[in-house]
Amino acid sequence: MRGIRAIGVGAYMVALTEAGTVVTWGDGLTAGGRTNGTTEPGVIASLAGVQRIAVRDGTSIAVLPGGGVMTWGVVRPWTRPEGSDAS
Repeated sequence: MRGIRAIGVGAYMVALTEAGTVVTWGDGLTAGGRTNGTTEPGVIASLAGVQRIAVRDGTSIAVLPGGGVMTWGVVRPWTRPEGSDAS
């Protein structure tokens, strides 16, 4: 696979291409109609122009143009760390 800007590895793999498309494969939860457990990389057609990706603990995050985010997988609610001023 050529033109990869970033790759995230977890229960499944997520790659971000130089063109801003997202490709997934592997065993676990995928998105965009992709089948669980596929060994063939496939593009998530509903994501375009993605700026960054992150993968951890079965959750994937894509930063979209304009700063929005798309998450998929085992999405857990964010919890503010004890004693943090973050909102």
